[in-house]
Amino acid sequence: MIQNPDYLNINRHQVQLRGELAADFLIRYEALEEDIKLLEMQVPQLTGLWQTFSTISAKGGIRPKQKSAASFFDGEPGLVEAVKFFNAAIIAKFDYQLF
Repeated sequence: MIQNPDYLNINRHQVQLRGELAADFLIRYEALEEDIKLLEMQVPQLTGLWQTFSTISAKGGIRPKQKSAASFFDGEPGLVEAVKFFNAAIIAKFDYQLF
């Protein structure tokens, strides 16, 4: 059972305006270095941004190393559907597949 479905929607206001993607550039967590370096090439004033980010341990300690991301969805079909619903635009834009 989903205990806090609003949490799935927590970042929507950062990239959407009236339900549409409004950001000029999105940095994907799974391609952090690649995307930040691409952004640096597009906006030269940001040169060195990857150097700064490379020293940050983002999301460290959130998920135990022995657990896969997929394991969080085990036995939670409602959670899978909620993630798909709340993140449909991002899933479509990046052609994300569920595990």
